[in-house]
Amino acid sequence: MYKTHYNNHLLSLNEIAKQSDLPYNIIYARYKRGWRGDALTAPVQRDRSFIVLTHNGKTMTLKEWAQEIGIAYETLRKRHKAGKSVAETLHPDIYPTHTEPDSDNPPDL
Repeated sequence: MYKTHYNNHLLSLNEIAKQSDLPYNIIYARYKRGWRGDALTAPVQRDRSFIVLTHNGKTMTLKEWAQEIGIAYETLRKRHKAGKSVAETLHPDIYPTHTEPDSDNPPDL
């Protein structure tokens, strides 16, 4: 029996299906694809190219993340496609991938 956290409770996939009114086979298929928690019952786009990211325990599609943090979807998609970590994709200001040159101490030439 498969169990995962859903709505802050450890539940079986069958229990999640009953609570969400989604068919068990949908919940099971999502679980087998690596979806966990609230993502198991999240509405999905018809476009099968959606990207789902989990950061700090919150799982959303890239489109939802773009709306949540106020960064253009295309910007996030390009960062993700470039191989950035989830943290770097969503918060490049907090997790910089490169360092800016120090203008007070220029390099010796």
